[in-house]
Amino acid sequence: MIIGFALPVSGSWATPENCIEIAETAERLGYGSLWTFQRLLSPVTPDGQQWLPPAYHSVLDPLSVLSFAAARTIVISNSSGTPRSGRTQSVARPSGQITR
Repeated sequence: MIIGFALPVSGSWATPENCIEIAETAERLGYGSLWTFQRLLSPVTPDGQQWLPPAYHSVLDPLSVLSFAAARTIVISNSSGTPRSGRTQSVARPSGQITR
């Protein structure tokens, strides 16, 4: 079984240092992939109020975070939760090639 690990892309824990530490540790422990969620915007109610907790009001760009992690790892693959054609696709491979 291949297990992936999520990188922090929102909240106070979403820092370059934490992304590096998590990516390198996940790779060292044998995890198969690193993931992010793909939301960039924080939804609001019809009257303009944000309804998600404050940690989700500001979100890092998932492809930037995955690229950053890929630069610090060798074997582990990087993926986003973005579905395509009914299944989840890898957005970057360890070799640096973009998936079609």
